[in-house]
Amino acid sequence: MIRVTSESGDPGTIGRLLLSLQRFLVSVDAELVLTGLEFGNSVTLRFEPVVPAGQREEIAELAVAHGDAPVPPQQMTLVIPESVVGLDLAEHLLAQEPEEVAAQARMLGTRARDSLRALTTAMAETSASLTFDPGLPARPGVPSTVVMEPERAARVADALRQAEQEPPRQIEIFGRLSLADSDSQSFGVVLRDADRP
Repeated sequence: MIRVTSESGDPGTIGRLLLSLQRFLVSVDAELVLTGLEFGNSVTLRFEPVVPAGQREEIAELAVAHGDAPVPPQQMTLVIPESVVGLDLAEHLLAQEPEEVAAQARMLGTRARDSLRALTTAMAETSASLTFDPGLPARPGVPSTVVMEPERAARVADALRQAEQEPPRQIEIFGRLSLADSDSQSFGVVLRDADRP
């Protein structure tokens, strides 16, 4: 469940917040299907993570094969859909202190950082709060429901802006360039001991 509350009843403001939220969730691979939508003083979205049909069948087969026994670690990627991992990541980021969010978002890349900054900026500018309960099992140290108020959203947006302005770090990698893609601003390197000086 996601609840967006804004002092403004303007549909454009609510639309901006929902679009910013959707872009942030997509940036961390939290692909969702909307199952319910409620309007009142706030907008409440009910959702479930997207699980591809083939993966649903594999999960069911693993459940039958293992019964009550734990699933072996090497098969966990079959059991936990990417969209659930993305939801967990979104919850984790939203629960962190602003400085920690900025450091972690930097590791996720510009898309996640920029979409989270856009969401938190929109929240701060519209005095909106966000209640985020992905419905995942509780983890130690992470609240099951994360609430982000406009003041905290402004601090997160500022921390993300400052992190964006940090100078690039130069690193030296020894290996063979296997892929370079200027459109996605990425590259791949094959690391081998033989390439080290």
